[in-house]
Amino acid sequence: MTVPLQLLVFDLDAILNYDPNLWRDVSRLGECLLPEIVDDCIHAAAQGTGPASSNEAKAKLFQRSRPQLGWKVARQTASHPLLTPQSASGSAMSAKARQDLSVMETAHAIAQANPDRPVVLVSDNAKMRERITQLDLPNLSSTSSAIARQSARTRLPLTTAPTPDVAFQKKKRMSLHLGDLSTRLLLLLLLALVVLYGGRILLPQQFRNLWQRTGLPPLPQLPFEPAQRP
Repeated sequence: MTVPLQLLVFDLDAILNYDPNLWRDVSRLGECLLPEIVDDCIHAAAQGTGPASSNEAKAKLFQRSRPQLGWKVARQTASHPLLTPQSASGSAMSAKARQDLSVMETAHAIAQANPDRPVVLVSDNAKMRERITQLDLPNLSSTSSAIARQSARTRLPLTTAPTPDVAFQKKKRMSLHLGDLSTRLLLLLLLALVVLYGGRILLPQQFRNLWQRTGLPPLPQLPFEPAQRP
């Protein structure tokens, strides 16, 4: 049985922080894809503009190497609430945060469109890798550029941080639900005890008469409760 060729999605730092040796090595691991926003940033950096302009020389070198590398541009994106930081959204996000979000959304979209192929986000941003692992796509994972290069050079399987198994996530949610239900039952029991003993203290005679009608055994006398008349 043929193993499906994995798809590697790169963020900007995984490209510009390394040399052509990395680009060439990781090309052997599978089909390499650049999110559109990363491709735009590399184009801008090669022209000496944009936030990555300090890497102009590296960007130009990458552009010259692309025909031999055969890397493609991925333009699709798919949003997910777990990818967006809760503390920042829309215009409140920095340019770097929006770039990272777009890269993760591209990896997410590629994984959705290719359910039978492993999709790996290659990034040295630990927070990005962590957020990717929180999604419920079993074919989507992440790794660092150093591990990707080591895997390519040693010809060993790529070590990734896989997303949690969907069944495990469902089991976890069920456990949380049962725990919440147990807490509610305990609170109801405590409330019933408060009402029971509150009525016994505030209205002892009425409570005693009501309790006798139930046919249940007499309750033990409280230390501060007056003695019952025979």
